Amino acid sequence: MESLVLNSLLKTAAALGIKVIWTKELAAETPAIIAIKQRCIIMNLNWHRRNELIFQLAHEIAHLLFKNIGDEVLYECSYAQRALIEANANSGAIKLLLPFYCEQKEREDANAGEFISIFAIPAHLNEEVFSQMKAYYHL
Repeated sequence: MESLVLNSLLKTAAALGIKVIWTKELAAETPAIIAIKQRCIIMNLNWHRRNELIFQLAHEIAHLLFKNIGDEVLYECSYAQRALIEANANSGAIKLLLPFYCEQKEREDANAGEFISIFAIPAHLNEEVFSQMKAYYHL
């Protein structure tokens, strides 16, 4: 499923005019980077937790797809504003990834924990995943 999801996200990015650059030139602790005005995402192939790359890509696409006022000056924002912008991008990333999981599962077989594990979604987003999965299945 990983290559299917990755290819689909890359097609989505291309269709939206978003350029994705993969590099090995960054340190292992350097996360993905986005240039909003240039509509460009730089993904770090050296990232120390490679299983997180799909979620990172979805997160960065979400910044551009569900653009919030303030995204362009993210690092000039207050902590509360930055947290809200990042929460919206996390939510958008989950929205982008959820169909890949749910379209293969009947409602009674869907498991938020499994989805979280498959896409290496950070633990602090558990409630968001549960909420979006319920909405997806109209529960």
